Amino acid sequence: MPINQALDYSGDVVLQKKTANAIKKSAEAVGEGASLADGLRKSKNVFPTSMIRITEVGEKSGSLEQSMSTLAEKFNKDIDENLKTITVVLEPVLLIIIGIFVGSIMLSIIAPIYKLIGEITPR
Repeated sequence: MPINQALDYSGDVVLQKKTANAIKKSAEAVGEGASLADGLRKSKNVFPTSMIRITEVGEKSGSLEQSMSTLAEKFNKDIDENLKTITVVLEPVLLIIIGIFVGSIMLSIIAPIYKLIGEITPR
């Protein structure tokens, strides 16, 4: 698949408008004869510099496909680590929220029972 077509498809699939616009600008730059790394570099603060450098090295060495595969693995690893961190932080918070919810339900059931027992006077 030609790189222009791949970039067009990628731009259509990406949900973030800023990133999609950057990919489309990169596709235009590649169509005009610039390298992919130069096209990515034009979009400031959208792509990490490590991604641009790895892309540039892949283009110069002729192994762009392998470089993109390496980047995909790196980003997948980063996402997995971030999800694990979020999960570890979120578990105690959810546990506290559920504990408060269950405690309030128990209190709403037991409080009227104690009130009734307190109103009963022994003879």
